[in-house]
This record gives sequence, structure tokens and C-alpha cells, in this order.
Amino acid sequence: MLIQLRSVNKSYNKNRPNQVDALRGVSMSINEGDLCAVSGPSGSGKSTLLKILGCLDKPTSGEYCLDGENVGTFSDSKISALRNGRIGFILQDFGLIDDRSVFENVSIPLYFSKTKKRNFGQLRLKR
Repeated sequence: MLIQLRSVNKSYNKNRPNQVDALRGVSMSINEGDLCAVSGPSGSGKSTLLKILGCLDKPTSGEYCLDGENVGTFSDSKISALRNGRIGFILQDFGLIDDRSVFENVSIPLYFSKTKKRNFGQLRLKR
């Protein structure tokens, strides 16, 4: 099993009068090679779920396992390495740097990886 969520909850402003429960008891499994879509009305927790799956946020409770490992036990540096090496994430606003080319924008994660700078030139966008 590639991805497994068990009873995942995510609350914002926990234990405050304005607490919002974005996810409540989400359990799901995704196997390698599966194609899945996340859909629902505005405010239903889609973005929150994707942020948790992309390791951009952590659940308030429950368990997220990736390749059989509980992501909740990972250090910040291990999560950063996981995001850099295994997870692709395109944000709704793209997060692009205006004065950089497409190639430079796409290459930015390479600076944080173990890819040697001399190998950057070997990477080319297919036209």
C-alpha cells in the first residue's frame, strides 16, 4: 500500500471558540499505480487533505502511512527530504518566481536535493 490514512482528523484553532474541523475520521488507501481524484464542495476539506498527503501539514490526530512508514514519526528534515525527493505538489497559485524562466522555477527543488549542480544542465524540458 502506497498511501494509507487511518482516522485522520485536522482541526484549526483547536480548543478555541472558532475551532474548525476540516477533516473528521478520514480513512483511505491508495495503491501504487492507482489514479484518484479528490472532489467536493468548497470547504469540504479537499485542500487540507492534499496538504496532509503532500506533507505540507500534519494531521491533528490519526495516522498517515507512506510506503508502510508512519509519516507522523518523521523529523522535519526527513519530511523535507521526502517532499523534495518523492512528492510533487503544484499549488493553486503555482508559487512561481516572476523573474525566472520556467526551467529555473522547475529546477529550484534541485538546489535542495543531492543533485550536483553540474548535472543541472543535463536536465532539459521536452518540447
